Amino acid sequence: MNRFSSLIKRFPRIFRALVFSITTLGCSALVYYYFVYIPPSGPGTPTASGAPAYAAPAAPVTESGIPIPTRGIPIPTRGIPVTIIRTKPAAYPARVNLFGQARPLWQATIRSQVNGRVDKILDALRKGNIVEKNTPLVIINDSRYQAGLARADQVLASARLGLLKEEQEASQARINWEASGLDGRPGSPLVLRAPQMALARQAVISAQADRASAAVDLSYCRIAAPFKGIITERLVSPGDTVTAGDRIAVIAGIDRMEISLSLDATQVELLGRDLTRSGVRLINETAGVTYNTGRLRDGMTIDPATRLRNLFCIVRRPLDLNPPLLPGTFLRVELFGPQREGLLKLPESALTRQGLVWTVNRENRLSSFKAIPLFYKDGHVFITAPENGAPEGGEFSIAVSPNAAFVTGAKTQPQKDRT
Repeated sequence: MNRFSSLIKRFPRIFRALVFSITTLGCSALVYYYFVYIPPSGPGTPTASGAPAYAAPAAPVTESGIPIPTRGIPIPTRGIPVTIIRTKPAAYPARVNLFGQARPLWQATIRSQVNGRVDKILDALRKGNIVEKNTPLVIINDSRYQAGLARADQVLASARLGLLKEEQEASQARINWEASGLDGRPGSPLVLRAPQMALARQAVISAQADRASAAVDLSYCRIAAPFKGIITERLVSPGDTVTAGDRIAVIAGIDRMEISLSLDATQVELLGRDLTRSGVRLINETAGVTYNTGRLRDGMTIDPATRLRNLFCIVRRPLDLNPPLLPGTFLRVELFGPQREGLLKLPESALTRQGLVWTVNRENRLSSFKAIPLFYKDGHVFITAPENGAPEGGEFSIAVSPNAAFVTGAKTQPQKDRT
């Protein structure tokens, strides 16, 4: 033992090389036994699953029992187990899935047009209330605007009185001119008071305009809803002092909602030339609700930043739906286009991340082709069937769940998908 230890210390490199060689041989033997070696078994010998095991053909021997070389005789291979489906190209309606948020077609921030104290806030001005058009919401103190209207009325009355006086004086001036017996027309328009009459008329017009402005200012003290909608925000309280331009409330219309959508060039091609003729279905995936309603409006523009086509989905009377479609709801929008010929319907798992679809030919060998997904539906992907390499009869055998071990030409053991 001491002698062996001394040899190890004297020749450490030789000892490590010897250990490495023995380990490598042992691992190679295990790999060969478990993955390459096929133990001979008699014909019909059942396996653990009950099926007869494969019986390797016996090597030919001479009469004296000497084996004959078998070079050139093909050795059967097991093949990769593959689950397949069989499918043929068919016509399917084009389908595009988009996402968008339901927004009111009209949304307004109500602002004060006058200065004053908030005297009263009516019960209609509550967040979530539905109000009709012209429903009063806020009343602002109007004393100064009442006074302004009274002053405007006084100025208008004075201007009208001045006009009456000028009309009387102009009439008397004409009588005096005619009584003078002078021929022709007066040398100055002032003789018949024409400029004074024009000035009096203009004073009446100006006073009328001031009176109308004062009346409008007074009406602004009573703030009302500009259209039928939902109060989404209230920004004042009783006793607040507001100035012109201050925000009072936010109201969102409920007659129509609009969903803004964006389509790329492939989706536009799928839906066809007239996008507005596509069918629409709205899906609220959070609530599990589907609405079979909506009308499309083509935006006729392309976003310069994203290069996507703008499209809008209009929903009329959204609160009449069951359940109501509320502002701010995030929706998946399904658009249905015309029938597309020559499409393959495959499970989504059949399309790899690299965009490949693997097929099994008649010799049970693998091949692949590049595919671009056109659209998805209910766990399936729809692609264009390849024009080259289509099998006889047009039926494809598609690998349902390809893996990284797939290589072109590899032998397989195909099994039909039973799901």
